[in-house]
Amino acid sequence: KLTVKLMAIKEHDILNTLIPMWQKSWGQELGVDLKQTTVEFNTLLDKTKNDNALNEWNVFFMAAAFTGVSTTEVNNQYDPNSSENNRTRLNDAELVSMLEKAISTTSQEESNELYKQAFIKANDDMAVLPVYGNQYFDLYNKKIKGLKTGPVCTWANAIADAYIEE
Repeated sequence: KLTVKLMAIKEHDILNTLIPMWQKSWGQELGVDLKQTTVEFNTLLDKTKNDNALNEWNVFFMAAAFTGVSTTEVNNQYDPNSSENNRTRLNDAELVSMLEKAISTTSQEESNELYKQAFIKANDDMAVLPVYGNQYFDLYNKKIKGLKTGPVCTWANAIADAYIEE
């Protein structure tokens, strides 16, 4: 019998919907033994960095996202030498090679194409499964200049070069 051991963050609204759905579809319909616990977000982060925790739990619901100023941020996410960023422990030499080529080229067009292929490969590996997405809005004041916003830009990166025009 398949056992899924799920560790999730506490008090996350989407889990009120997802856990009953997983219990019904995985547990009742597929016969999966679903074991679950919830912890504070920082505890969950610590657990995903600890190799011993991976023996105890095999699914982590983190409500985290891929963000960064550019697509190159994904290179850290799949670095097989970093349990700090590569929480999935994915070690795919082909994917790493694709990412290294993508970050090393001086051609933006070539880099975009290489990252596209790398994202397809990462999706095929399915080390991370997006469960849901939020819709965010960027609001601007006309006096604020130099903001860098977009779907892969963190708040800190967005305001790094911002200034107020007088």
